[in-house]
Amino acid sequence: MLGSQTGLNGACGKLYPARMRTRGYGFATGVGRLGGIAAGPLGGFLLAKGLPPTYVFLSACVFAAMAAIATAFLALPGRQPIRMAAMEVAL
Repeated sequence: MLGSQTGLNGACGKLYPARMRTRGYGFATGVGRLGGIAAGPLGGFLLAKGLPPTYVFLSACVFAAMAAIATAFLALPGRQPIRMAAMEVAL
């Protein structure tokens, strides 16, 4: 999961236009932080319900798979940013 945080820095430069890059990065980072906050109580809940620790650790794979799928969707052709000519930007 730590690698996805580092990859977010590079992806935001390609995904968001300059005027909204900081807002997009902040929102994406905030969502990631919420996941980090929720992980502890969720793990404790699963352990309290009697789930073996091995399954609790494997349950994190579900969230890693969701992140991998979401990242793969970014590579779809329709998600590529629209490049504007330099003269259009100046206007």
